[in-house]
Amino acid sequence: SQVVDTNEVKEFKNNISVNISGNLMQPFFFEGDKILIKKEELTIWGDLNRKIVLYKLEDKFYLRKVLFIDGKGYLEAFNKDVYGKFEIDYKVRYIGRVVKQFNTRDLSNIEF
Repeated sequence: SQVVDTNEVKEFKNNISVNISGNLMQPFFFEGDKILIKKEELTIWGDLNRKIVLYKLEDKFYLRKVLFIDGKGYLEAFNKDVYGKFEIDYKVRYIGRVVKQFNTRDLSNIEF
């Protein structure tokens, strides 16, 4: 369920560019999408409620949505049917939040 390949993390100034890999963020982001992360210090997780964040856990980078329910903070995948949410704890290292998507997918081969 790792969504950010460490070879695809490019740091510059206070920003990070990442390429999405895997299906954890579908249907919002898809494999190959490139996004911009604003690197920042964490003040309070509650300030990030309903934001998409980049975090590090056990030497792997992940993108998930921050969601507060009954005062508890969770990191939730957009692809909820496949991946669950888990409670934020001290092991999660906040890196920054998503501020921009660089590219638009080619939808010419999409069929429904």
